[in-house]
Amino acid sequence: MSHCCIPGCTYVYKNAVIKRSLFKILRPEFAKSEEERNHRESLVQSILSIRDPTKGDKIKDMLHREMASICEAHFTENDFTVHSKSKTLKLGSIPTLHMPEKSCTVPKISYFKDSHLIILSGYHVKCP
Repeated sequence: MSHCCIPGCTYVYKNAVIKRSLFKILRPEFAKSEEERNHRESLVQSILSIRDPTKGDKIKDMLHREMASICEAHFTENDFTVHSKSKTLKLGSIPTLHMPEKSCTVPKISYFKDSHLIILSGYHVKCP
């Protein structure tokens, strides 16, 4: 996948003037070591913890098909190793920068006030 899966991040590799590294989130069950498996599980959980479940489960499908990536803007400089032309994510690195607050979409609500029907469409509130 050529874009960042963090909600609110608009980075798309092919449209970017300044290129960032994208780190693919691989499935934990195919990890070669226990440490790698734990790291992959932590990445998956960090993505799932900030998704809005009322908007569907497309991200779960992307994670299952290994099509989800996170751009380098969500990691600190200490989270990856720089090679001559690329960067690799260090084991244990979790995205912490430019992350959205967890929010939930509240469904449409209708009620009467002073004999008038008040309709509130879906809006975002902070989740506990």
